[in-house]
Amino acid sequence: MAAHIAYRSSDPVAQSILDNYPGEISEELVANFGEVPGLGCKIMVNGVDMGLMTKRYCESHEIGIPIIATEGTTLYMIIAGKYVGHITLSEEIDEQAKNLINEFNDHDIDCILVSSEDKETCTKFVRTVDVTEFYYEYNEDQKMSLISNQKDNPHLGKILYLYRHPRKYHTDAD
Repeated sequence: MAAHIAYRSSDPVAQSILDNYPGEISEELVANFGEVPGLGCKIMVNGVDMGLMTKRYCESHEIGIPIIATEGTTLYMIIAGKYVGHITLSEEIDEQAKNLINEFNDHDIDCILVSSEDKETCTKFVRTVDVTEFYYEYNEDQKMSLISNQKDNPHLGKILYLYRHPRKYHTDAD
């Protein structure tokens, strides 16, 4: 069901779920799609709300979720306002990305991370690479706004936007 919920989303996390889903999407099940920027996405199936949501969303809507002690990004499957399971996307830092960041740093080029991930995930990432600063829990519009505002900064040179994709995922059933 997670792939059906993620089907119409443009979020990179949703795209990773779709990329790893071996089945066919039944488009008739994907009705009333809604995206909650930076927090997840929802659909309605036979009058029942279903969503793949972040921890932050669940906490703000007082949906009881378990503490997940895994590396990576976790999305929670919510059906009719109740937690029913989760998907964890593993975070693998590509060696080419590390090398690129190191090369930029060797040439005194500052690297900034702008991510939709939570603070804890971003902190773990920046500990493994030399990133000057980071912004977390930014949705796609916020990312573009930040980049646009940086373009007007006279102290900056060129901006290179790197996009990370794909990810592998596993569920709590694995």
